[in-house]
Amino acid sequence: MAYQCYNCHKKNRASTRSQHHKGVAGGAWKHKAQKSPKLFRANLHKVKLIASSTIKHVKLCTDCISLLRRDGHLGILAKATVKVAA
Repeated sequence: MAYQCYNCHKKNRASTRSQHHKGVAGGAWKHKAQKSPKLFRANLHKVKLIASSTIKHVKLCTDCISLLRRDGHLGILAKATVKVAA
């Protein structure tokens, strides 16, 4: 399974970041920072999801986790898997 959200298909994005080196005082040099490539990773977690009365292990982003927990697809499973040994 790729590093991608099962629900919304959010994945890694390549972009550039601007960062000044130490010692840049100011003036026009503040607008001329060097561009370097950066990989922005999606915030994914492995969770158990109830889908059509079966349990699936999937990767979900935090936005989808909160959405599914609000709808009740994740909260019921978390309570059911906890077992107390006596």
